[in-house]
Amino acid sequence: MTKTAARRSAVGRPRANPVVGTGVDPRGEILSAAARLFTSVGFAAATTHQIAAAVGLRQASLFHHFARKEDILAALLDQTVEPSLRYAERLAAAGLPADVAIYLLVRSDLGHYCSGAGNLGSLQIQPEARRERFADFWAKRDQLRDIYQDIIARGQAVGVFAVTDLTLATNIVFGLVEATATWFRQDGDAAPDTVFDKIAQFALRGLLPEATSPESDRAAEQRARTIAAARASLVDPEPGALAPGSGAALPA
Repeated sequence: MTKTAARRSAVGRPRANPVVGTGVDPRGEILSAAARLFTSVGFAAATTHQIAAAVGLRQASLFHHFARKEDILAALLDQTVEPSLRYAERLAAAGLPADVAIYLLVRSDLGHYCSGAGNLGSLQIQPEARRERFADFWAKRDQLRDIYQDIIARGQAVGVFAVTDLTLATNIVFGLVEATATWFRQDGDAAPDTVFDKIAQFALRGLLPEATSPESDRAAEQRARTIAAARASLVDPEPGALAPGSGAALPA
């Protein structure tokens, strides 16, 4: 093989349209293009030919990265849950109070769930996502819900949360996060970090007892300080996460 041929082979598989995409991360480009198509026209209607064309790849080159269209959807679904599972591990290791932990988890989870070129969270409500091929995703999603429940149960046990029905409280908080995917848009009127702050505040207020005393005011002030410190020190595992210290008001 000549030096010229060797250089050509090191570049990777050729693009049908080299102007499209950077070529630095073809797998990431494929996922972004697929996310836009799956969330706009639906998984069933989107074709691998369309996905490949969107990133300037030949269809055969796309199959070098993903053998089937279902594999692309599986990777996108994982992007909505894997980062939150890793972030939850960091929260657990930090030993934060339950009220602080649930606020931070909701906010971080929303950042990943509603991220991507399309609204990735909306992919799980497409009927194809219920196929057996995606059982691993649903198992991870159940694992994340269990973490929510464990945090709420911990707060319930020490009297931080005024929860009488643990399962119902967990379903409401977890459902609040997942339901956001049905209406949220990255280019909406409100900035994503503002939206996610408000939802996290709403979820936390629903778990806390009514704030009617000076003691509860002091607890709210301490909670705000702890949340601010934790957000500054706990780095979210993915770039789609929200930056700490946005300055949003914290719940009483």
